Amino acid sequence: MKVLPFGVCLKILCQSVDWYLMRSLFVVEGLLKMFAVFEDGSRQYKVRQGDVLAVDLREVQDGQTVTFDKVLLANGGGASILGRPVIEGATVTGEVVMAVMKGIKLEIQKHYRRNASRRHNGHRQRYTRVKITGISVPNLSVVESSAVGADSSSGS
Repeated sequence: MKVLPFGVCLKILCQSVDWYLMRSLFVVEGLLKMFAVFEDGSRQYKVRQGDVLAVDLREVQDGQTVTFDKVLLANGGGASILGRPVIEGATVTGEVVMAVMKGIKLEIQKHYRRNASRRHNGHRQRYTRVKITGISVPNLSVVESSAVGADSSSGS
């Protein structure tokens, strides 16, 4: 039986089950080193392959491919590649998991004292849920790492 480090156990307890499935802790932590930072809708997202995230609503169907081409930074485990402002030819591709996903409902209430006036308003943002399927960056060297527990140093 393998004992997980305390930090991993804490992540499992604190985060949702969805995070547990996304990161798939069956893969040893540290093997997924490649990541990219891209911009979409004036927001920046740091993603790895297999991540599921909610982006602004797009008119797409479930199962379609979405491409993000404003990649700002990429790292393959070694040195990072920075774009000025974006990396030329770099793309992050994803598959639409849920075309329309509703966010949390916001309730706005305003009450003015000594007046019989109250205002109630609500808002619910809609998103598109995307699973990242690939990160393509030209001239990026990806560092392969070995599994945890396989020490490269000689033991005495």
